[in-house]
Amino acid sequence: MHKILTLTKVLIKNNSFFNFSKNEKINKWLSLFFLILLLPISLSIVFMVSNLYSALVRIDQEGIILAYGIALLMIVTFFFGSIQAVSVLYFSKDAETLLHMPFKPSEIISSKMLVILLLEYLIYIMIYVPMIITFGVKAGFDFIFYLYAFLILIILPIVPLAIGTILVMIIMRFSNIGKNKERVTMLSGVVILLVVLGFNLSLQKLMMAGQTESELVALVMKGQNSFVNVIGRLFPGTSNATNALIQSNDLNGLLQLGIFFVIAFLSVFVFFFLANKIYFKGLLGISEVSNAEEAIATKEWSSITRRKNQMICMMEKEIKILLRTPIYMLNNVLVSVLLPIIFVIIFIVSPKSDPDIEALMNLLTNSTKLTNIIPIFFGAGVFLGGINGVSTTAISREGSSAYVMKYLPFHLEKQILSKVLVGVVLGIISLIFLSIGMIMLKVSVLNVFIGLIFGIIGILLINFIGITIDLIKPKLIWDSETQAVKQNMNLVVLILVAALLGFGPGYLTIKMNLNLLFVVGIYGVLMSVLSFVIYTSIFKWALKKFSEMDL
Repeated sequence: MHKILTLTKVLIKNNSFFNFSKNEKINKWLSLFFLILLLPISLSIVFMVSNLYSALVRIDQEGIILAYGIALLMIVTFFFGSIQAVSVLYFSKDAETLLHMPFKPSEIISSKMLVILLLEYLIYIMIYVPMIITFGVKAGFDFIFYLYAFLILIILPIVPLAIGTILVMIIMRFSNIGKNKERVTMLSGVVILLVVLGFNLSLQKLMMAGQTESELVALVMKGQNSFVNVIGRLFPGTSNATNALIQSNDLNGLLQLGIFFVIAFLSVFVFFFLANKIYFKGLLGISEVSNAEEAIATKEWSSITRRKNQMICMMEKEIKILLRTPIYMLNNVLVSVLLPIIFVIIFIVSPKSDPDIEALMNLLTNSTKLTNIIPIFFGAGVFLGGINGVSTTAISREGSSAYVMKYLPFHLEKQILSKVLVGVVLGIISLIFLSIGMIMLKVSVLNVFIGLIFGIIGILLINFIGITIDLIKPKLIWDSETQAVKQNMNLVVLILVAALLGFGPGYLTIKMNLNLLFVVGIYGVLMSVLSFVIYTSIFKWALKKFSEMDL
């Protein structure tokens, strides 16, 4: 146990997510700032649980809140924990180093899993804790409820993470897929995206498996939290954990807690057994280098080496890196394509009776007012241009090779601008997909075209803000590409800026019912001037600061 804890401490110190800076004081302040940023999410959960409880308690089905919350947390942990397990256990830079150290396979894998668990606990504290406290206060539960809730919190992420990691170890040991890192990462990431989307669309069918609609209605009206066991189908152990909480005042609650602990113990036992048997063999079988090399014909060589415009050449290089690196492809490129498509699909499959969906549809389809369309498209452009993270991780993705940028025979500013333009292009692609979806939803083609112009202004603005943030504080020290894009605080900051800049002014503009001249002045003239000011002053200053950095 001592070896596991020691190794865990070392891995945590080396994990850039827990160490934003070399300065301990900066780490503490940034951690506090990050927690403050998460408070609105926790507060929204408090209000949501409170309102749902007031509605569901009338039909004696308030346990649905806990069942849904626990099931969704376990499913998210299973899917994303599995992806993280592939990266941490098999493709991290320290994997081969640890092989030569006096550690058992179970000790190495336990330490790595503890690091992943710490990240999962941060998410659970943000979502699970406010849900439990609000539910407990509304229901008037005593100390036993909170004790059970604490014990379940400790075990909850372990079960789905253990099950997911077991599947990962089996696949990596007994298949050849592990011999190609890029293929594994790309395939697993695409599968996750498809599964999450499929889960959204098929949840209702899963809930009704084996029961007619009338039987489900009768089950809900029966009360006594009878619907909890139906939701329990979503993931093993969900119903046991939920029943342990809602029946914490009687013996059956203790029995359900015991069953949940047995499920957790069995999953951890199998996990350790397989870790000792097959983890090292799966790790040693990985070869990232392919021996097959293709000869380049003379004609192809001439095509590759022909003279090109410097900016186009650098943009092509950036795009090729994004496309051939699975982590970048999944987190930067696919997001640009899939996010607007998912948005449109949600509108198509969502019940038309949903008041929020109906209100937004009326705003988009029934209104011919450009005063509504312009801020909506501008906000979409800002958000889609920021969420892909291409510009705000552009320097960070260079990692330890960032110094090379200073010695290339291209002006440094042109190199940076080429990265910005790639982010702009991907943002425009997102906006085009969204525009096609809008037209499918019967929005005026002319309004969509005009909105698209203002959306591009938003994309330019947020990309200049993003690259400026990354120039000031690039994340150049990382062990895997995942840390460069998924554990980069620059992206978190940019998403917050995008949310405020994209939706704040738009909400006020629509609410205040400003005339068209004011709207065009704000989003066409003012935002364009703001982009120009950022480029000519703040961006230039950040570029100078970066060029003076000791890389």
